Amino acid sequence: KRDWSSDVCSSDLVTRNALCAFLYGDTLYAAGGSVFLNTVEALTVNIIDNISVSVDSLNSKLNDTVKIPVRVTFPQSNSYSSAEIDFKGFQNGLQFLGVDTVGSLIGGKNWQVVINTEGDSLITASAGSDNVSGSGILFKLKFKVTGSICSFVPVNISKALFNTGSDAVTKTNGGVNIKPIPVYGDVDENGMIQAYDASKVLKHVVHSDTQIGRAHV
Repeated sequence: KRDWSSDVCSSDLVTRNALCAFLYGDTLYAAGGSVFLNTVEALTVNIIDNISVSVDSLNSKLNDTVKIPVRVTFPQSNSYSSAEIDFKGFQNGLQFLGVDTVGSLIGGKNWQVVINTEGDSLITASAGSDNVSGSGILFKLKFKVTGSICSFVPVNISKALFNTGSDAVTKTNGGVNIKPIPVYGDVDENGMIQAYDASKVLKHVVHSDTQIGRAHV
């Protein structure tokens, strides 16, 4: 998909072929071939007019604190002054701590954010006097990781509405992969820290053993 907002002309200096394109309504017209020809071909263009909202997927460890970006891409010609986004699915592995707007689209515009819970839903509502546009991180969700290791905890978007809700929204879910906590010092990875691990480290130091795992002791 390409959102053409102005005339676009290009020229191949080697073959002397030229291409000129312009947008009329929802149709892109292109004139191509030799610079001396006037062949016109009509091409239909799908104009991007919906909002895209997505939650990142991150790797983390048990008891860590994570900030998960919620990203947005707005239609090129539109701007917005309010957002209502609800999240579900994370309660069995993530403890919600708050919303971080530092360095975000709405943080730069000093929007106010209200947070509430209803059943298994995390409800966020934000608004400001200055509109936001373009694309970037809308805000970050801050969680403490409480779930089981080697599991994925989803953070699903159950609702996304901007301004009056007249613009369609495409939603992409994310979440957190909870990784095992490494046992530092268990160089041979047999589940135990032994004197043999120290010998592996010493051999690695004198370059007689290059096969070494977690050497942090």
